[in-house]
Amino acid sequence: MPLARKVGLTGPFFAHYFMKKQKIKTVCLVDGYNLYHSVSNTIKSAYKGDKLVGNHLKWLDLHKLSQHFLSPQDELVEVYYFTAYYDEKVGGQSTNNQARLKRHQTYVSFLQEKGVKPIFGKFKKVTRTCKKCRKKYDAYEEKETDVNLSVKAVELLRDNEIDKLMIISADSDFMQPAKLWRKSPNKKIKFIVPHGLKSVTKDIQNNFSFSQIKVKHLKDSLLGNKIIDSQRNLLHRPNVYLPPEA
Repeated sequence: MPLARKVGLTGPFFAHYFMKKQKIKTVCLVDGYNLYHSVSNTIKSAYKGDKLVGNHLKWLDLHKLSQHFLSPQDELVEVYYFTAYYDEKVGGQSTNNQARLKRHQTYVSFLQEKGVKPIFGKFKKVTRTCKKCRKKYDAYEEKETDVNLSVKAVELLRDNEIDKLMIISADSDFMQPAKLWRKSPNKKIKFIVPHGLKSVTKDIQNNFSFSQIKVKHLKDSLLGNKIIDSQRNLLHRPNVYLPPEA
């Protein structure tokens, strides 16, 4: 005799009870710069003739974007955004750099209003060599965000409070934490590969479940034009991210 009949859980009540118990708690980790640069590539690509593909696609609602890739039984419980500010210590105090920093800070505030949790890395000075003249020069590279994302993935596995992890990135640096998830009983791992990248890395393609972000997902996952932040300040979408029709 089925268990449901033994305990008297039949009909609509049991269906509701069963569906509730079977929800798969899911967390999404977003590699901010990997996603950002992929959208930039999309804008620069063959979509130039489409007026609805422009800078406004960078104004992404990461919570809504993540929802496009949930299975019917998935319950999205958290979205984490891994990024770093290109502040005056890195880019100087030029007007352009200050405007860029302000846009990024505004974007983070909009994401937080949607419940997205930011985790910050840093830019660090590195020495590079010019390919033409072979002279060395100082530059800045975004650091720590990859490490932060990997650490969060391991922490979530250790805490054992969620069932499924989604990673929005095409970066093969996340193979080790992803393999830990894949090997763990009753756990699921999936990569969401950003649009605009030339190809899916073989490490992801050959070893993991993955989906690819399409332009239609970007268009359908945009933030609004204004919010009131936690300090009761009215914030507006920066003009450079307004859609063409605005």
